[in-house]
Amino acid sequence: YKLVHYEKNREQLQEIPHLPFLDLAVVFYCLLTDTPVGNATVLIHNSHLELWRRNTAWLYEAAKENTQRLLPECLVSMEEMLCELSGGQQATEGAGVPMYVLTNSRKSFGAACLLYEGVLGKCLERFGENYYLLPSSVHEMILLPASAVGDSRELCALVREMNQTQVRETEVLSDSVYYYSRENRRLEIIDF
Repeated sequence: YKLVHYEKNREQLQEIPHLPFLDLAVVFYCLLTDTPVGNATVLIHNSHLELWRRNTAWLYEAAKENTQRLLPECLVSMEEMLCELSGGQQATEGAGVPMYVLTNSRKSFGAACLLYEGVLGKCLERFGENYYLLPSSVHEMILLPASAVGDSRELCALVREMNQTQVRETEVLSDSVYYYSRENRRLEIIDF
């Protein structure tokens, strides 16, 4: 499965099986590996479920198991990610806000890793504190420990600016900022 913004995809969601999640929707696809053009995906439509004589609940259970197994989560520091993306050319800097990137092993539709069983709790254990999640794109989430954020209202403005200037329109996930706390143990949208 992958995550998309619910409102921005409202029309398309009428044609595809989905589950609402906060301001997002969980949608499903078939992952085709090693095709002549590399990896590819096929979005699953309602017509597929009719043909298979299955429902969305069945599809979700299958995708829940397969997605986490085939595309395991990957949580790395922003410095590590930049170094990897630059082929080792990007100098790492130890100073600044501690930022982490949550994605999957293929770095494709990796924002959905926040749905994986136990992943948000593992991140809480790693940080040792509550944290914010910023949707970088449909491919990844940026995580920031709460103690590293002075004014959380600035995060929403940052996400909007990045979505407008740095992210392809088709890859924008949401303008919302999310929060995960030790007390609630659930993901919430931060209202500003």
